[in-house]
Amino acid sequence: MEFILGAIGIGIGILTLIFFNGRILGISGIIRGFLQSPFQENGWRFFLIIGLVISPILYSLSSPLPTFEIITSPAILVIAGFLVGVGASLSNGCTSGHSVCGVSRLSPRSIVATLIMMATAFMTFNLIKFLF
Repeated sequence: MEFILGAIGIGIGILTLIFFNGRILGISGIIRGFLQSPFQENGWRFFLIIGLVISPILYSLSSPLPTFEIITSPAILVIAGFLVGVGASLSNGCTSGHSVCGVSRLSPRSIVATLIMMATAFMTFNLIKFLF
């Protein structure tokens, strides 16, 4: 049930940003825009980023957060984060911008980017699974 509520919340956030700001909800682009010029036309970016940070805190007040275990080294996590950032830069957007917003708008560029991201994730997962 919480997954459905989460999807509805994301959908409302996407629609709100498009209708009231004319912007696409792509998290990497929003954060990049905020960091490049934090004092110009960024009130909405600031509040969106704050919302992303405090959402789990608010959720934890009503339900326990899911537990998970990280079973890799911090160095691997840093490398993986770097590669995700490079991929988001090369594709001019991240999964939230391309897969959630772009595909729903039938953007050909986002459809191709999503297919490439999914194929790469599938191959990477199976390669890592095979090697380790």
